[in-house]
Amino acid sequence: MKNALIKIAAASAVGAAFFAATPAFAACATTKGKVSSAATSSTNTYTLAEGTADDTCYMQNGFSYNVSSNVGLAWEQSEAALVVQTASTKGRNNFAGSSEGGSVAVCGKPTTGTTAPTPREPTLAAVNGCTAE
Repeated sequence: MKNALIKIAAASAVGAAFFAATPAFAACATTKGKVSSAATSSTNTYTLAEGTADDTCYMQNGFSYNVSSNVGLAWEQSEAALVVQTASTKGRNNFAGSSEGGSVAVCGKPTTGTTAPTPREPTLAAVNGCTAE
């Protein structure tokens, strides 16, 4: 019994030393992105930053996505969520959405006159990623 306790204590000490020496996982390296509006549609690619093929980013794989003409978007991610804001130069509103179960919603007040909206930087701290005007 005494030998078993000594072995458990030794294993616990080795385990504690291992976890104390192991660095914490780094935060997601690619946390924000933006596509400016253009007169033509564009195909864009999300690529994981070099050396981040782990679970520190919400988006785990690289992929291509299309953005329609006259539309801009901005996104932000953490290891637990993704938020996106988008706007069309032909419209009046910003729209925002989140991966945390929120729906896509109008974000802020519509623009007036000849002022076209531009996507603002979304924030993970707000409902649906909507930022102040």
